Amino acid sequence: MNNRIKLFSVLLFSMALASGCEKGSSSNSQFYITPATAELAPGQSITLTAVGGREPLVWTVDDSTTGQLSSDNGRSVVYLALRAVPVQSYTYTTNPAEGIPAGATNIVAGVMNTVRVADNQSWTASAVITQH
Repeated sequence: MNNRIKLFSVLLFSMALASGCEKGSSSNSQFYITPATAELAPGQSITLTAVGGREPLVWTVDDSTTGQLSSDNGRSVVYLALRAVPVQSYTYTTNPAEGIPAGATNIVAGVMNTVRVADNQSWTASAVITQH
């Protein structure tokens, strides 16, 4: 009988706690940015929207020299790709038996910039913008 009372008390306490704690989304996995990835050329823009979380929302961009946000708050922001990324090239030699001729050139271009949003519960979400 005593175990039943304890179990019933725990159950009532759990129900009271659950109904009294409104936190919006039930987990951080329900807080995200859409779209989560994008590819842009300089001058192009894209609207990013936070899904879930509780306002106020605060937006940041990792590298403001390559992209900027239209705002630092709100449910949606516009990301603008600012500049072209210098193209870096290098030449390497390899064994032609491996299928790559000696003196081939590999071009590396583009930058990845991360946009983040945080809600009032310190949950965060991010999107990655690749610029070419």
